[in-house]
Amino acid sequence: MSSRLAVLPLLQIKSVERLQDGRAVIKGRLEHCDLANDGPRWFWLIPSEKEFVVPSIIALDESTGDVTVEIDAEEYRDSFLPGTTVYWLTPYWQAYHVPMILFGQWSEVRYVPTDAKHFVLANLHGWAPVGDSIPEGAMETSIEKNGWNHEHCEICNGRIGAKGSPIGYQDEDQHWLCPACYRKWAEPRSLGFLVGEV
Repeated sequence: MSSRLAVLPLLQIKSVERLQDGRAVIKGRLEHCDLANDGPRWFWLIPSEKEFVVPSIIALDESTGDVTVEIDAEEYRDSFLPGTTVYWLTPYWQAYHVPMILFGQWSEVRYVPTDAKHFVLANLHGWAPVGDSIPEGAMETSIEKNGWNHEHCEICNGRIGAKGSPIGYQDEDQHWLCPACYRKWAEPRSLGFLVGEV
């Protein structure tokens, strides 16, 4: 397994049952379990630096970390075998944060506001940068000059642009990092933020 993922907790697989329709039921133990029973009923399994699987939690004992999950047929991997381990990630984060930090090519960018379009959908107001699509069924109501005036850091949620850092770092997929998070996490390719390192 990748040493760059070693900061993440492990799922120790105890048993795997393949169902007739191709789904799999996996029983195991989560290292450092921090999934509340009343929280999301899923988390990320990470077989490799660029592969992510979403299992559905069937049963979870938070006191022991014992968990039973179900994985859809198309997401099952042959590497999920009894006695093996696989990295996992709390659903607080998105799976793309892993390759974003490990492989992202970042450029320093001075944030420049762009026009924003406002829209209404089911009596709810929303907005998006001009050029982006709006939800199906939404009705555009106005254009605000320079209304899209900031972005948020993917890691700390700090503002980049208005009322924040005038400079940020952007990758090829348009993700943003503030200067502090870029230096702390992206430059050294560190995933420590995923497990609460500060």
